[in-house]
Amino acid sequence: GVLGAGQMGAGIAQVAATVGYQVLLADVSLDRANVGKAGIEKQLTRGVTKGRLTELDKSEILGRLTPVGSLSELRSADFVVEAATEREVRAFEQMDLDGCARFGRSNPPPPKAARRRARPPARAESPQG
Repeated sequence: GVLGAGQMGAGIAQVAATVGYQVLLADVSLDRANVGKAGIEKQLTRGVTKGRLTELDKSEILGRLTPVGSLSELRSADFVVEAATEREVRAFEQMDLDGCARFGRSNPPPPKAARRRARPPARAESPQG
């Protein structure tokens, strides 16, 4: 999950969804989270226009993004990246995430076990090797 759907949080969410993660994009309200997803859609549309992505790629990436308006909805995430204002960070620090690994500017780097757990789903190898 990503806490903060502004420019930085939306960018992190877009990259994570592009490489195969299911991403919860959280902000202080569902409206703000939806604005973040709309910004991602705009960036992906630009990628399609420039020939960097197909419409199918865009659709699949957007399908992996779920805007949420409640911090409690992040509890189901395997890990959470903090990309939020200090006010949002204070709320985040008060959450009980039940052992969820969280990474951000106010947290130390993740331990090796969390980094291993945070890898995207395995992809099938190409038949060519």
